[in-house]
Amino acid sequence: MLQRAVLLGLALAAGCADDPAGELRPATKRASFAAEGRTVHSVMRLYTSPPGFPLPFSTYVPQGVRVEAVAAGGGYEVSFTPHPGGERDRRRFMHLFVHPDTARFDGAREVVRTVAERVRVPGARAEAAPARVHPWAAEELAIRSAGRPDEPPSGWVALGSKDGRWFHFAVQHGPDDGGSFSRTAERILEEWRWTDTGLGLGPVSP
Repeated sequence: MLQRAVLLGLALAAGCADDPAGELRPATKRASFAAEGRTVHSVMRLYTSPPGFPLPFSTYVPQGVRVEAVAAGGGYEVSFTPHPGGERDRRRFMHLFVHPDTARFDGAREVVRTVAERVRVPGARAEAAPARVHPWAAEELAIRSAGRPDEPPSGWVALGSKDGRWFHFAVQHGPDDGGSFSRTAERILEEWRWTDTGLGLGPVSP
């Protein structure tokens, strides 16, 4: 069973991750982010999925983001959540969920649609619409809650596949962060590499 892995602040890899091409991914790298009309320079740390994770990967994670990997719901989940000032912001997150190896497309798609319906203010409804933002997605939904006007959460859910194993990402953020966490999530995905190939998130593999 996958061991629970909680790393405070940033999820750090112990050293550098191997690349199938024989190269090493550095333990840190510098990055620039646009935030509130200005450019912020930051150091990203390498995160490597824990032993036993069914789809091994590595990626770079910005400062102030915590990574947690757990076995959950018959599958495996990795959560990326911001912790401004050291406290978790539960309104913003990116979750990767790897479905059980017995899952098929129809079942995985229903899970994704259920996840999309849960991105809402309690007691309000979620508005989900088909989207085609991520080329690796077999199914993608853009989400916006019809909740309180002061803070309606929004985000997206996208279903992908690797080596016959279905997975999905779910991202939620609010309107008051200026899109900051949305850009953070996209940067983590840009830096994503599958351990066995060294390739990033690509077209869906059935």
